[in-house]
Parts: sequence; structure tokens; C-alpha cells
Amino acid sequence: MDSGKMVSIAIIVSLMMVLLYNFAIEPLFYLIVGKVKVPNVIMMNMSQARAAVATKGLDIFVIDVITNPDYPDSTIIAQIPAGGYVKQRSYIGVIINVRQVEVPDILNKTLDEARAILKNAGLSVEDVQYAEKPDPSKGGNVVLDVKPSVGSKVSMGSGVVLIVNPEMAEVPKVIGLGVSRAEEILKQAGFKVVRRYGYSDWYDPGFVYAQKPRAGQKALKGSKVIIWIATEEEEY
Repeated sequence: MDSGKMVSIAIIVSLMMVLLYNFAIEPLFYLIVGKVKVPNVIMMNMSQARAAVATKGLDIFVIDVITNPDYPDSTIIAQIPAGGYVKQRSYIGVIINVRQVEVPDILNKTLDEARAILKNAGLSVEDVQYAEKPDPSKGGNVVLDVKPSVGSKVSMGSGVVLIVNPEMAEVPKVIGLGVSRAEEILKQAGFKVVRRYGYSDWYDPGFVYAQKPRAGQKALKGSKVIIWIATEEEEY
């Protein structure tokens, strides 16, 4: 056999050994020790990536969300680990590319209107906070401010904080009423009811003998009104 054929055979055998190691021996070894090969999920969206790693018994968690105009929107642009073998049920960390959008002008909109506008812009409401000083010239649940501010660039899918004008209501008088009727009136006025019990010399059991806030006060709609209900015995 001439030397040329021997070299060719040697190359073929070497390639076969490499393939055998990469696709049979190494995977079998890691399978025996409970490890799997990390799939490449770069340029996949999250649904595709989760499906890809699930076949290996792995899962995904998001390390960070950034904006990079060189990559398609909502695709994975980096992963950790990037390759190798890991134990089954391990997590693959990913960084997702998300395009930026502007916070729309939602000032002076009602809370429901603001939520709808933000949803259409690809954003959500992270938190609703009530302004410390109500603006009497505006209605209740009207957006007075937003953080980040209108026009700011944020990642799509981000949440914003809304500063809302409180919706105030007058607390009705329920002292002297039975507990069921008192709760009905307070709930109709937009308040939540908290019951407390105690002995009263002046009111029969089951009737309200005190309330907080007191009747006639202005309070935030949806806030709690505490009522004290008379009982038969002082030890309550």
C-alpha cells in the first residue's frame, strides 16, 4: 500500500474517532454521570429557547434585558453557560434584546384609560400611588404624574409607576345601626369594613357604637373604616 493511501486512511480514521467521541462516547459518559449538553439558544425567542432546553431537562432564567439595535427584537443575544455540559434540572441564564419604546402621554387620563394606553404601547402598570395632596380641580383616579416621565425611553414590557389623584368620599354615619346595615352603607360608599367588638352601655349587642374615621370626614375611596360592634359581655 502506498504512503498516500495510508495517509488518507489515517485521516479518515482520525475523523471517525473524533466523531465517535463527540457524538457517542462523550455524550454517553455525561449521560451516565447525569449531565447533558447545553444547547445553543442564541437568536431564539423565549418560547423557542424554553422548548430547546426542555428537551435536555433544563430551564431558563433571564439575567438581564437590554437594547441592542444589531439584534432582532425579543431574541436571546447571550447565554451562560454558552456550551459544555451541566447537570439535568440546571438553569441556563440568558440576556434578551428588547426594543425601547416611549412612555406615552397619559397625564390627566383616568386610571383605566392610562392602563389601556400603556398596554397598547407595550408597557404595564407596575404600581399605583396616590398623591399626598389631592388636586381638587381634577377628578378622582386621574393620573397626575408618571415615573419614568412621559417621553422617556424604556424597554418594551417595562412597568411604570402612576401617581394618581385620590378619589375621596365622605364617610357616612353608621353609629346606632345594626352591623349588617352599617356594612352595606359603608360598602356602597366605596369603603372596606373592619370589625371590632367591645362592650357598650348605650347600644344593644350587634349594633355599631363607634367608628373610625368619624362620620362626615373625607377619606380615600377603597380605604378601611373600622366599626366597633356592641357585645353582651364586657370581657369581649
